Amino acid sequence: MDRESIEAQILDVISQVAGKNVNRGCSLSYMGLDSYVSKTKLKNELNKKFGLSLYESALHLRTIGQVVDYVLQQVAIQNEADVLNYKQTIANDDHDIKPDNNETIVNKRYTWAIMPDKNKHEYIIGIDFGHGETSAAYCPIGWDAGKGQLGNVKDIDFGSNTKVIPSAISITTDGKAYIGDAAFLPEVLNNAKAKVCFKKKPEDINGEAEQLMMRFMKEVYAKIKERNSALFTEGNHLVYIATPSGWDDAAKDLYGQMAAKAGLPMGGITSESRAAFIKAQQDPDSGLPQYIDKGAIVFDMGSSTLDFTYLTRDSKNPIDWGDDCGASKVEKIIYASKRDGNEEIKEFEQKYPHLTDALLFEARKAKEKVYFHPDMPCRITVNFENIVEDEEFEDTKMKFKYQPGELNKMLEEKGYIDAIRKAMLTFKNEKIAGKPIYVAFLTGGASRMDFIKQLVKECWGLPDDRIYRDQDPSLTISQGVAVLGRGDIRSGGAEKTKDLLKEITAKTGIRLEKSITVDEFAEILKSNQEIKIYDSAL
Repeated sequence: MDRESIEAQILDVISQVAGKNVNRGCSLSYMGLDSYVSKTKLKNELNKKFGLSLYESALHLRTIGQVVDYVLQQVAIQNEADVLNYKQTIANDDHDIKPDNNETIVNKRYTWAIMPDKNKHEYIIGIDFGHGETSAAYCPIGWDAGKGQLGNVKDIDFGSNTKVIPSAISITTDGKAYIGDAAFLPEVLNNAKAKVCFKKKPEDINGEAEQLMMRFMKEVYAKIKERNSALFTEGNHLVYIATPSGWDDAAKDLYGQMAAKAGLPMGGITSESRAAFIKAQQDPDSGLPQYIDKGAIVFDMGSSTLDFTYLTRDSKNPIDWGDDCGASKVEKIIYASKRDGNEEIKEFEQKYPHLTDALLFEARKAKEKVYFHPDMPCRITVNFENIVEDEEFEDTKMKFKYQPGELNKMLEEKGYIDAIRKAMLTFKNEKIAGKPIYVAFLTGGASRMDFIKQLVKECWGLPDDRIYRDQDPSLTISQGVAVLGRGDIRSGGAEKTKDLLKEITAKTGIRLEKSITVDEFAEILKSNQEIKIYDSAL
């Protein structure tokens, strides 16, 4: 069904609920559709008509046109095979954005990837192994579920209702590993090396940084299974992960190999910016569903990188680009400011070089306190006796004191804010060549830094009401990865299979009379039968 037909049906539903004819230019309030009761009725009728799972919050829009555009988006998003190929209902009459031959949301089937099995696999786990923090989410695959029947994506609890843990690991001399906040327990640090900010573009699977990342992957996955032993049993789930936009295919392949070798049942890999884009696309408050045709950017501010994704109705494919001005540089600037001129800290580093990352983690906590409460003074005192048992340092302290706006001033002086400003202007002027920007969606834990929104307004000329931020930006990527993983499996590689069969037909003249399985086709090839194959989908 083409766009115009679906739009006409949506308008018809809205007209029935309103009791009068409506058009795209009408406001919801003018048509009497702004009350909770009317929105609930409209939501129910749209869900019934199109097999959706809308909530009343999805209709907190101003005009009929915005509602129509949003529902059009959700109709296509329900078909997650289309999501996989970035068919985001925004390109032409069929709402297809066709990817280039090498362009897929979840990358090609790598040798380390496990083939999905309908008889075994029930769940997808999406994990965001971030440079600064780690989160995970899961969802049922829903092999035979129809539109509107798919189970929701849920965040995974790492314990004590904690959905996000620091990407930190300490390994004791006897080989035991502690992750997250547990990595900085005094009793652990007395006998371990603490590491933070260790995620990097992989180069050698046997390299020190890569081996540390693999150990972290293993421990995170073990914690997920431990906390959800009744849900995730042996062999009933697959894991999908994501990488920064700037990583090439070779790095993604190696990263996937690392995860598989670490014991994760890997299903596939995608990019962090695409995961963020999909999550934003499904959020009615993100601005993307109703404004994407005018030019939208997903701004993913992470610890190691700043990633951008841009799309409009006229774009063939999303435009991705990343810069290395991630927010981990902020805690390094904070820590350097405390270290300079403090001989006790320098002496501590010399005596305990393996605990320097523990001090850096304290600087990170100070950064987070500043930006979680930007209008309040920040005062934190770190006692070194809580890090290591050593009389020499039992009275040593590191104090963080910032008045509102003071940290921003320091970051401006150090050139960090200007680096982000330059990255944003580079993306606007060079990477998307001056294309229109109508709305921005901010995600990534570091998007909480209050100067980010001001930079968006300054560099891209957007007003406050067209700059959105995810309610919990630390969870955006893992949720998006889970959605994409499910879509990858539910699509069954349908587009790739069609392309392969078309190529076989073109080169051999063989056409299939019926749809067959891979095993059946293998038997045909083994027996070297002369066959005629026809598939109506070709």
